[in-house]
Amino acid sequence: MRYFYGKHKADGSWGFCVVPDDMEDNIHSEFTEISKEYYDSLFEEQSKGMEIHNKDGYPVAEPHVATEEEKTNQIRWTRDAYLEESDIKMYPDNYAKLSEVEKQQWADYRQYLRDVPQSENFPNENVLTFEEYIDNL
Repeated sequence: MRYFYGKHKADGSWGFCVVPDDMEDNIHSEFTEISKEYYDSLFEEQSKGMEIHNKDGYPVAEPHVATEEEKTNQIRWTRDAYLEESDIKMYPDNYAKLSEVEKQQWADYRQYLRDVPQSENFPNENVLTFEEYIDNL
């Protein structure tokens, strides 16, 4: 078998082509032959979360670069999860056990979480856990 990477004539997309040795003449001239080892290594990297990108007609494995929408969704999901986790502190039985200082810390932290989407660096800033928030005071 032979392994190729190139631009498909039909739709202009980049991709792989694996063909038997005797079909060499049917491969488009813009395809680049790659070794089986390199082909296998690309898919091994892809299985670890890397993406296969075209670099000057050659396939390379690169880390995923999140879009603004993906970043926004991830930060909102994290923020929502932290808010949900902090809800338990607001249950009357638990809230009554907190000191006045702890009550204020939790109230401030929950407000911080609600304000995350309006922050200047949103969505390019990590959401702090309660412990991280307290350590940063």
